[in-house]
Amino acid sequence: MLESEIIKKTSLSDDCVIINTCAVTGEAERQCRQEIRKNYRLGKKVIVTGCAAKINEKIYASMPEVYQVADKKDLLQGKIVEGFENRVRAYLPIQTGCSYRCTFCIVPYARGNGISYEIPFLVDKAKEMVKSGFKEIVLTGINIASYRYSLPGLMKRLLDVDGLCRLRLSSLDPALLDDEFIRLYAERNSKLMPHIHLSVQSGDDVVLRKMARRHRRRDIIRIRESLPDITIGADIIAGFPEENEEMFMNTVKLVDEVFITHGHIFPYSERPGTPAAAMPQIDKHIRRERAKLLREKTAGNLDRYLNSCIGGECNVLVESKNKGFNEHYVTVKLKSAARAGSIEKVKITGKEDGCLVG
Repeated sequence: MLESEIIKKTSLSDDCVIINTCAVTGEAERQCRQEIRKNYRLGKKVIVTGCAAKINEKIYASMPEVYQVADKKDLLQGKIVEGFENRVRAYLPIQTGCSYRCTFCIVPYARGNGISYEIPFLVDKAKEMVKSGFKEIVLTGINIASYRYSLPGLMKRLLDVDGLCRLRLSSLDPALLDDEFIRLYAERNSKLMPHIHLSVQSGDDVVLRKMARRHRRRDIIRIRESLPDITIGADIIAGFPEENEEMFMNTVKLVDEVFITHGHIFPYSERPGTPAAAMPQIDKHIRRERAKLLREKTAGNLDRYLNSCIGGECNVLVESKNKGFNEHYVTVKLKSAARAGSIEKVKITGKEDGCLVG
């Protein structure tokens, strides 16, 4: 996920969208179905892909709101990519599956162990995307940090692709980010966008061990200390089994210490068949309250970041005539219309509803 975006929605045309679903938690899947129904009510043809659709394909295929359930392999083969009307951002899957077994996650049981696509093949796909008019490529997968042929090596090859303007990565496992990866971001290549999204999940080491995560709190802090100028997003689960108040507050403190501005935060929800579902559970009201506090924390950090941008300039990749994203993955609303797909230098004059205005 990009960000590990829980739900990623991409417009194919005025009347068609792809919704990339996630099955990490029951709450994530509930929100996916909610997003599907919302877009259907807006008159969209909804194409559904991703892990939740893979695990429960019959359920999604039977939903009257779903136009089609598509496999992510179709994206890699270009069957869906060619349908984009505004060729601004393309998603390039670099691997699938996961060889790790986090105690809260059902995905590896459905997707199997990790499989990576070879670098030359991916470079060719990226060149095709750029030739088709895409300005930005996002590397996606279930666990892209586990890419077996060297993630930094792939990134370097893609940054050399003529015509590519921007490269972003979806959610990253902090335990697998080595010094070479960090150096690549520190070099400040103008094509590599200064924003990363980390699968943090918790800021407490005891909880991380119960989750069977491979990183620890210090690994997140190391990344921030090494890359002080980037924005950081995070996936966080609130109210994991046996998480006490002190453990939860360690996560709250980490959000501020690392200055997480983009949060994908969900109360823990049981997934039958996972080890965490058999652990002693926390009251659902407490889970929701903890998630609410974390969302408020990340929203406050984002607001402080937006304030720091006012008066400065940024480059905006326009996705519609009056909106786009800057380098740090912040939405910028434009006072005057611009062509979708263009990159505009924008003077920031204010903020509005979690966005910059310029």
